[in-house]
Amino acid sequence: MQCFVYGAHKFSALKGPGGFKPHAIVDMTILSVYAACMATKTISIDLEAYERLSQARISPKDSFSRVIKRAKWEMPAKTCGGLLQSLAGMPVADDDVLDRLERAQAGDEAPDHPWA
Repeated sequence: MQCFVYGAHKFSALKGPGGFKPHAIVDMTILSVYAACMATKTISIDLEAYERLSQARISPKDSFSRVIKRAKWEMPAKTCGGLLQSLAGMPVADDDVLDRLERAQAGDEAPDHPWA
């Protein structure tokens, strides 16, 4: 299905043997063209990244979105060892903070009603 704008209306069309055939008209006061079609984001990349994306295109009609979706990203496995390593670099709460938390927890009682 393709989306296109004609005047103040958005047409959704199916391409068949005879070309595009509108099958729905939506008043633009209700629906934005951008919401009706594909959502996009604008990003900034350096020239080296742009050249690499351009070289990875299969054809001139190949979009950068398709190139990025085909890419294989090396994703390290998430492990407990990795979690422990990241926690080792985090600051530890001092004794005053821990004492206040313990006092607050000791005074915290369950409500009388479970939905309260």
